[in-house]
Amino acid sequence: MKLYTKKDIEDIFKISRATVYRWCREGDFPKPFNCKKGSRQYWRAEDIERFINNSDLFRN
Repeated sequence: MKLYTKKDIEDIFKISRATVYRWCREGDFPKPFNCKKGSRQYWRAEDIERFINNSDLFRN
């Protein structure tokens, strides 16, 4: 299973950290999960791909 960090998400979508948090809070963006060690948040690659494929933000 491929995982993305918050920095990966920022780079993929060319957005700020604040925008990552806002998208998660608004509920349309996949929710991260915390790894057992530390407080790092990760997103599953398949959740991000599904978001891209289903989002109106990326349709022409």
